[in-house]
Amino acid sequence: MKKRHLWSVITLLALGSAAFAFGPEDAYKYQDPRIPHLKTQLDAAARSLQGAQSGLGGSLTLKPGYTVDFPDPGDTDETGFGLGGTKVELFWGPDPVTIGRALRDLERSRRDYYRTVVGSTEGALIAHARLLRFQNEVAQREARLKASQANLAELQKKPDTSADQLERARGELSFRQLDLQRFQLELQQARDVAASFGLSGDAEPRTLRFAIPQVRVEDTPAYRLALAELQLARAEAQRESLAYLNRLSLGVTYTGAQVEAGFNVGFARGVPSVGASAELKTSTDTKVFIGLEANIPLEAFLGGSAQSAEANVRLRELDLESLRQGLAGQLRALQASIALAEQGLASAETALANEARFLQQSEADFKAGKISEQEYLERLGDARAMADYARAWEDYIRSVGDYLDLVGGTWQTR
Repeated sequence: MKKRHLWSVITLLALGSAAFAFGPEDAYKYQDPRIPHLKTQLDAAARSLQGAQSGLGGSLTLKPGYTVDFPDPGDTDETGFGLGGTKVELFWGPDPVTIGRALRDLERSRRDYYRTVVGSTEGALIAHARLLRFQNEVAQREARLKASQANLAELQKKPDTSADQLERARGELSFRQLDLQRFQLELQQARDVAASFGLSGDAEPRTLRFAIPQVRVEDTPAYRLALAELQLARAEAQRESLAYLNRLSLGVTYTGAQVEAGFNVGFARGVPSVGASAELKTSTDTKVFIGLEANIPLEAFLGGSAQSAEANVRLRELDLESLRQGLAGQLRALQASIALAEQGLASAETALANEARFLQQSEADFKAGKISEQEYLERLGDARAMADYARAWEDYIRSVGDYLDLVGGTWQTR
C-alpha cells in the first residue's frame, strides 16, 4: 500500500471533505416546510378565541328576486325586482362552552406548532451526528480491512506459514469485508436522511451548545392543554346543570310597511345574550309585537347528563393535579439529563483531541519506519473517539430536544 495515500483516505472518510461538507450550524438552520402553515393555524386559532371571548356575531341574508304580481281589481301592481326577505342580524352572547373549545383548540395548535419546530431541528441535528458517526465507522472498518489484507499478504510471503494460519487470515478478511459493507449501507442511509433535510456532503466534526429555558410547570404545553380541557369541562357542566331552561328571552318586533325590526334579550342555559335584526318586507300593516319565549326540553328532567358532566370535571381536576406532579418530575429529570449529556460531550471532545494527537504521532512513526503498516492500520481501526464523540453529540441533542418539546421552547444557541 502507498504510504502517501493511507492517512489521507482515512482522514477524508472520518472528518469530511472541506469542499463538500456541512456542520451543525447548517443543520440548526433547517426550516420544516410545514412550520409556516402551522403558524397560520396557530394565529387563526388565536383570532377564533378572541372572537369567542367578544361574544359578537351576526349574519346577512340576501334575497334579491323578481316578483310577478297578479293584482286584484283596485290593488297596486307590485311586479318588479326587490329585496324582500333580505335580513341583517346582530347579536352578543359570550358562550363559555364556545370559549372553552376555542381555548382548547388554540392550545392544541400551539402544542403542534412547537412540537414541529423542535422536532424538525432536532431531526436535522441528529442527521448530522449520525452521519458523522457512520463516516468514522466506515473509516475504521476500511482500516481494519486493510490491516487484514496486509496481514494475509505478510503470511503468504512467509515460507513457514501453515495452512491453518492462512485459513484464519482469509476468514478474518472475509468477515471484515462483510462488516465494511454493512456499515457502508448504514452510511448511505445516514446520507439519505441528511439529504432529506437539505444537507449534502460529509458531516464536519463540530458541535453546538444550546440555551435551556427555565419554565414553570403551569407554562408547559401539556399543562396548558389539560387546563383548557378542564375549563371546557366546567363550562359544559354548568350548561348541563341549566339544561331544563334551554332558552328564556324577551323580544320586541316592529313591523312597518317596508321593514321588520326586532330586538331581544335573553338567557340560554345561564348565558346572557342580546340580539337585533332587520328584515325587508312588504306589508300593508304597521304593528308591534312584544313576547316572552321559553324553551324547556323535557328530557332535561330525566337527569343523568348533569351528573355525568360534573363527574367529568372531577376526573379532569384529578388528572390535572397528577399531570402537574408528573411534569415537575420530568422537568427535573430532563434538566439533570442535559447536564450529564453536556458533561459527556465535553469528555468526548477531550478524548477526541487526545486520540487525534495519538494518531498523528502514529502516522509520523509509520512514515519514519518505527511501526509497521499493519500496526499503523490496526491503530486506525481501533480509533473509537470520533464515534464516541458523535454518539455523545447525538445524546446531547436528544436530551435538549426532549426538554424543549416538554416546555414548548425553541432551539437557541449559546
